Amino acid sequence: MFLAHLHYQRPFDVVQLHVEAHRSYLETLYASGKLIVSGPKMDKSGGIILFATTDRQEVEAIISKDPYYTLDLATYEVIEFNPVKYDAKFADLYL
Repeated sequence: MFLAHLHYQRPFDVVQLHVEAHRSYLETLYASGKLIVSGPKMDKSGGIILFATTDRQEVEAIISKDPYYTLDLATYEVIEFNPVKYDAKFADLYL
């Protein structure tokens, strides 16, 4: 499973100018079943995306089309992990 930790590279007010394009892109990914959860960090320094895939190349392809990436607004720290413990209601989420 993959988690991306986004780190904003521009001031928050600049990032906010593009938040609708970013969220619209994420909506297409939710509709295709590629994302589990996403959202900004409370300190406004970046965000988190949890992917519903076990394919790193797919994660990298998804990131490469994100407006935050294409506009150089954020860097993405991709973290692969093995979810060995989880609530049973999440068992079908590509675990």
